[in-house]
Amino acid sequence: MKNKIIRLFLAFVLCVNIAALSACQNKTEAEAYNKKFPLGKAKIRAIAEISSAACDSPIFIAYEKGFFADEGIDVELVAGDAEVTKAGLQKNEFPVATEAFGYFISIYQGLDIKVVAGTHKGCVKLLTAPNSPYNSVGDLKKVKGRKLNIGLSEAVGSADHIYASIIFKKYGIDPVNDVEWLVFPPDTYNLVYEKNKLDAFVSWDPFAILAVKKEGYKLLSDQATDPVLNDAYCCFLYAPTKLINEQPALIRGLVRAYRRGADYIAANPEEAAKIDIDKKYISTDQNEIIQDLLVSYTYDAHHHNGKKLNSTKDDIRFYVTEIKALGYLPEDLDVEEFVNKIYYDDIH
Repeated sequence: MKNKIIRLFLAFVLCVNIAALSACQNKTEAEAYNKKFPLGKAKIRAIAEISSAACDSPIFIAYEKGFFADEGIDVELVAGDAEVTKAGLQKNEFPVATEAFGYFISIYQGLDIKVVAGTHKGCVKLLTAPNSPYNSVGDLKKVKGRKLNIGLSEAVGSADHIYASIIFKKYGIDPVNDVEWLVFPPDTYNLVYEKNKLDAFVSWDPFAILAVKKEGYKLLSDQATDPVLNDAYCCFLYAPTKLINEQPALIRGLVRAYRRGADYIAANPEEAAKIDIDKKYISTDQNEIIQDLLVSYTYDAHHHNGKKLNSTKDDIRFYVTEIKALGYLPEDLDVEEFVNKIYYDDIH
């Protein structure tokens, strides 16, 4: 009996020591983690189910090159679509996200986020089939007696739709009365084009550029070069207002890392394209095409595309004015007041 008690006592002491050692080890690991990542964890939605947007490359490069970690942030890249992004921003689950100018409508409708940076231009394009009779947007005016059938990879009211509507309006095509809009997944344009007898369709990269470079689709309008778009950014970096106010160091760190990723792409487009492809962020093996595409986005220092520093605000104003003219924002909206409300420029 005495030996049994001794064995139980020794087992108890061993368990206590193991628990203490484990607790000590956990504490040491926690201290090491906190030292490495003083700003904690952050989720960024940048991965798509079929193929991530090529223009999200600064996020991928910042992640792969450790630029987020350098800022003391443990970033996790998560998958999802635009609706997942919107919900994550609304719930303050995603501290930043890159999205197009269509979000300005959502902000007006109550999405409590702000623009913290302009990102790039040129990821949205208007295409037509190789055998199409159209060689320019102006050629679409030749269609008589019916509405134009125009495909979209996102719903009416999205950036895709607004982009095409701005272009059409400038070329004398009424985007409401002269166009029938059809929505389809961006990777099914071949099937959808033939089945629905589309006159043209809007798509985003990499699908758009691969359709042009690999399959001979005609490029009617490129957001990067079309003069109608006033050399404006197509996408912006957004952040929840609550996190801007409560965790400004986190937002600034993420923006700095993002800009480092953009700068790295500008200096190393070939390697950046290889990382995007090898890591399966972009679903293609066409390194040269993706490399040229990244160059076309004109990533450079502080991500201002070589333009004046206040260009982000100018570009927000441009799109808000155009969206208002299309009827997706109220006629009595004070554009300047709205722009000042949604743009947060205290990011360095």
